[in-house]
Amino acid sequence: MDKQGVVSRRDLFSTLLKDAVKIMAGFKKESGEQDGITAAMEGFENLPIAATYPWELFEDEAKRLGIDYQKLGKLEAIKRIIAHQIKQNPPDYRPDVTDKTFEALPHIDPVTEIQAIFDSIFRIIIPSDSARSFFGIKGISEKLTGSPGWYLWFEDRPGAYLLELVEAESPQKGTEQESSYSLKKLFSGHYQIKYFPEVSDSQLLEKFSLSEQIVRASDFFDTTGTPTFEASTEIHDTLFLVGSLDVLQSPDKSFTQFFLNAPDHWVTRHLKGFELITEDGSEVMAIPPGENDRNAPAWQLSWWLVDRLITLFCFVRKTPPLCAAVFEKEGKVFEIDRDKSIAEKPEPTIKELKLATVFMVSDKTGEVNFDVDGYIAQLREHGFFRGASLIDIQKGKPAINRDWINSRWWHASHFDVSLEDTVPC
Repeated sequence: MDKQGVVSRRDLFSTLLKDAVKIMAGFKKESGEQDGITAAMEGFENLPIAATYPWELFEDEAKRLGIDYQKLGKLEAIKRIIAHQIKQNPPDYRPDVTDKTFEALPHIDPVTEIQAIFDSIFRIIIPSDSARSFFGIKGISEKLTGSPGWYLWFEDRPGAYLLELVEAESPQKGTEQESSYSLKKLFSGHYQIKYFPEVSDSQLLEKFSLSEQIVRASDFFDTTGTPTFEASTEIHDTLFLVGSLDVLQSPDKSFTQFFLNAPDHWVTRHLKGFELITEDGSEVMAIPPGENDRNAPAWQLSWWLVDRLITLFCFVRKTPPLCAAVFEKEGKVFEIDRDKSIAEKPEPTIKELKLATVFMVSDKTGEVNFDVDGYIAQLREHGFFRGASLIDIQKGKPAINRDWINSRWWHASHFDVSLEDTVPC
């Protein structure tokens, strides 16, 4: 880390390799071979690192080591880079000791617990060419600075998503008498959903704020359409935000719930106008007083991602939703004053939408007696849904698609998709 506290590409590369070393040490433990490097390199193609991390992270290192990646291919180049690093810096990693240490710890980190829900899915899907093609996934890359999360690219969506975990909590104490899917008994994580439009997609980009448009067209973004490593810690946290996703899971991992929240349109407006300073130092009124600066289709963008995540979850975990419910309440606009203070103002023309889905991940899924009415009553008491009206609900396979409830979620567990390239996690 440099003097300004900005993480350098080299620092991140070093961290990434340490993570790879730990994964490879696991290969050594499972294989029982003496040469951990050889065992790890033989199975390297199946490691998530080979498919999930951006090539830009390795390109400079390949050039420094004289590795001709254009001739060898990127996968082989990454393999040789990591092998070189391991030989230069042999890992002091003793899985037997580490495993016993973790077994003795009574505390379970909620961040690790929540992150593992998606991480375990991505590790199965990403190494498989057929699965990535079937689900239209172009790439997934773990976020390496700040809050944990993932960047996601899709074949049928020109921009890029960021799913970023900003808060996680353990279950409340003293809730032993609650039902297994009680909101009080679950690990919970709060994700922000951000969307970075393609610069060429002017029709959508113009619906974002002027500040977002300027930042998106700047060198804060690289060729992947996501923030550079350095810029990812400098871009204001509110930029490109389109929704939130709360993920909840029971300690025994038998129940998982997803709560999506976003307005149908995310609107900000400048009460006193928005001025820009030109190159010659003069001020130009870019947005007149009282006019909207942002009018992003937040729910549509957020639901699109969560729809894919739910479909992947159902496919990998081989389970349909027990229930899916859509709620609605009056929305709001964000009014910005000249001093940059922000006030929320109710706006009846904007609707705040919420989606709740609950899953049972167990061999007894078909036998569970799920109390839908009791579950909805719980949701109404939860701050996430308080004040919202139930506008749609589905238990069991729907005959047709409805707004915001996708019948594919109930069919996904039976999708005929080959996972021949994957290694069980």
